[in-house]
Amino acid sequence: MKSYLNKIFKIKDYFRRDTLSIYYNGLLNDHFSEFIVSLAKHESSQAVKKKLSFLMVEVFQNIVRYSNEKKKNDCFGVRNLEDSIHIFSSNKIGLTAYEFLSTRLTELNSLDENQLKELYRDILKNGAFTEKGGGGLGLIEMARKSKNPIQKDFQKLSSDSY
Repeated sequence: MKSYLNKIFKIKDYFRRDTLSIYYNGLLNDHFSEFIVSLAKHESSQAVKKKLSFLMVEVFQNIVRYSNEKKKNDCFGVRNLEDSIHIFSSNKIGLTAYEFLSTRLTELNSLDENQLKELYRDILKNGAFTEKGGGGLGLIEMARKSKNPIQKDFQKLSSDSY
């Protein structure tokens, strides 16, 4: 029991400067995402709340859309540290999703705000959607709203999963 308490203390110490810390590991679904988004309604300004809620929903939708696991063991977290809010997630995806996401995120991270806006309009105008539905519109909006590169790290688990 003492070892368990020591681990909790270390986690608490690590997050001590955060004004908001949420970490979840397990089954993610729409009901859970609604609950987590409601937690985002903390003391931030209305504009921050709106962006945070949008970004959190997009992260959840991407987990649900691209995950190839029947038994979910996904993770999601939000940290408000000093003047920045960090949203992170992890889930297992297949080769097709990996290829799409890896390529799309690299592309989006290379574009400026005006180029992102133009790409968004082009996809809407030309109807360039994927079999999953959005053509990466949510990813584009995430890049636009966050005004920061979307960080990514794909770990190869097998020949067809990441």
